[in-house]
Amino acid sequence: RSQCLSLSLSPFPATSLLSPLFPQADCSIPVPFQAKSSDYDKSGYSRGHMAPAADCKQSQKAMDHSFLLTNIVPQDFDNNENYWAMLEGMCRGLTKRYQDVHVISG
Repeated sequence: RSQCLSLSLSPFPATSLLSPLFPQADCSIPVPFQAKSSDYDKSGYSRGHMAPAADCKQSQKAMDHSFLLTNIVPQDFDNNENYWAMLEGMCRGLTKRYQDVHVISG
């Protein structure tokens, strides 16, 4: 069964929040099943956010949650830095045109 992350976007004012240096294990997941940031070391993949940190600026808690490894998926570097980033920007742009924008990824 697929796991999905659903995110409702709305334009939030920019705030000065601190991003964790590295994605963190999600303590709500039993330890044997937790992903670790080191799982990505020398894998050839980047750590791609499903719900982008840039869309989680409404609070420090939201920003911290965006860096949990349950919100991270392996992505090809070029895809993450280019195509995925363009898709995220397009979704942010939709929030300026529409009251409700729902993005589902997974």
